[in-house]
Amino acid sequence: MQNDQLKRYIWLLDIVYSQGPITKEDIDLAWAESVLNKEHQPVIPRESFNRYREAIYKIFNIRIECNRSTHAYFIDNTRDTDNTRQWLVSTILLTNAVRDSANLASRIDFESVPYGSRFLPTLINAMMEQTEVQYTYQNFHRTEPNTIHLQPYGIKLFRRRWYVHGFSIEHNEERTFALDRALSIRSTNNTWTLPYGFNIHEMFDSYYGIYRDVPPETIRIRADHKTADFIRSLPLHASQQEIERQNEYSIFQYSIAPTLEFIQELRTYADGVRVLSPQSLVNRMREDLQKTLNLYND
Repeated sequence: MQNDQLKRYIWLLDIVYSQGPITKEDIDLAWAESVLNKEHQPVIPRESFNRYREAIYKIFNIRIECNRSTHAYFIDNTRDTDNTRQWLVSTILLTNAVRDSANLASRIDFESVPYGSRFLPTLINAMMEQTEVQYTYQNFHRTEPNTIHLQPYGIKLFRRRWYVHGFSIEHNEERTFALDRALSIRSTNNTWTLPYGFNIHEMFDSYYGIYRDVPPETIRIRADHKTADFIRSLPLHASQQEIERQNEYSIFQYSIAPTLEFIQELRTYADGVRVLSPQSLVNRMREDLQKTLNLYND
């Protein structure tokens, strides 16, 4: 799938998302005036239209449905509780709108995602076609690049970095790679079959970030009233529950693995957050804080 093809999918998603329910006739009128319509087609051929809908479902897990009584198309979000997908779609559509409105470019500021984004079209195409990619990357801890053949199962964005998770032929196991370390990703004709039931959301469901090196636990933290407002409005994890709320503090509970990335996130709140349990995590926080203090003991 080339960039122009992906842009068409985003264009159709944008039209239905912003104007739906919308008929095929009105979609065709908008398509006739679109800058993406380089062939000056008066309508989107029905076969292409249905192919775009299917691609949007495969890539974004979003269904464009048709109301048979009104012949209007709409986004089926009645069961959509995936905040990550909602954020992704909103970001894509906003980026698309800014691109088409150059006068707004200096008035909307995005967090940049360095380097890795340029490989997304190749990876998404390989995911759809279920073909291997030749993946060359530079590990932070090695001097020479490494090249593998990867079956890309899924992609994930975390802390401004894109990651690809899949089966590495050379390592003979599933691994996750950061795209900002990729030097090149090339398509191949080697095919593969996606493991039954694979779901990248479920795979990382009990984790904060990318690392999955420790098992999930029940974690409780105490946040002062100011910090609690921020945590309440932007939960740290989908499992977050506010189990106690007082005037001066709140207690939040999580079912999550205490990975390094989650610990780093807790540290960003400084003295606004205190870990209550488990004791092993309390001890880890104390040890890490003491090491930090030691850096300033001249």
